[in-house]
Amino acid sequence: MITLVLIFVMGLCVGLLGSMLGIGGGVLIIPLLTLLFGVDIKTAIGASIISVIATSSAAGAVYVGHGMTHTRLGMVLEIATTLGAVAGGMVAYLPTLIPGIVAYGAVTTCVAAGTQLRDDMEKGVFDRFRSLPIARIAPLAGPMMADLIRYALAASLSLTMGILMGYRPGGGVPGVVAGVLLAMLTGWSLAWVFLYIGTIAKSASSVSSLSLVVMLPLTFVSNAFVPVDTLPDWLQTVVRLNPISLVITALRDLMNDAAVTAQVGYALLGCAIVVAVFLPLTVRSYSRKV
Repeated sequence: MITLVLIFVMGLCVGLLGSMLGIGGGVLIIPLLTLLFGVDIKTAIGASIISVIATSSAAGAVYVGHGMTHTRLGMVLEIATTLGAVAGGMVAYLPTLIPGIVAYGAVTTCVAAGTQLRDDMEKGVFDRFRSLPIARIAPLAGPMMADLIRYALAASLSLTMGILMGYRPGGGVPGVVAGVLLAMLTGWSLAWVFLYIGTIAKSASSVSSLSLVVMLPLTFVSNAFVPVDTLPDWLQTVVRLNPISLVITALRDLMNDAAVTAQVGYALLGCAIVVAVFLPLTVRSYSRKV
């Protein structure tokens, strides 16, 4: 019991230093666990990774809430550092990991849509659009269509890094193309959720904070990085109900086997439902604001 209390106090101090100094908590956690508490190095590394995910997310939310960070830069670094962190992993893990990274990149990239919309509304950009002979939805539809390029680039970057690491898609070119298109559709669909948040939030920083509340459970409580069967029973149920898990499974079926399974259909249906709900909500809320 005393050991657990000491480890808790150690984690508290490490989290405080990490959030203040911007250093990885693992730099301190792993040596302390192994040298002071005699924890096996592999166990210490695994425990450190789990703890750093939670502490970095909490600290990131605070910094975003105070407008002290750059969301787009952070998302790019997040994808790159995640790929780099697993570069030493086994090649056999890549067919599980890379499709998850592709989906993860699409989901995290689409968050910027709401932040950019709120920022433009605060600067009066949309006030100028009202004097132009264009459709009311055009200022929303234009950036949304342009964002498809962003999702394609994010997916291409993840795939390129995966191939350099040794990933060989079993689905070939057709499976990879279908997977990238599904990832782009997923990002485009979820972007409507964040656009809606952008129309109802009071500031760009609050959009980022609210978006994190939506994004973090979807991405981290999913099967993006680990097989569902390795999780506790209660967590397996939660992960299987996560819509992002359906998309990730569909991407794996397409990229690794070029198989159009039921998961692909469920993913497409989920995207359609999200768009059907949040597109009209976003347009209505946007029309009231401008």
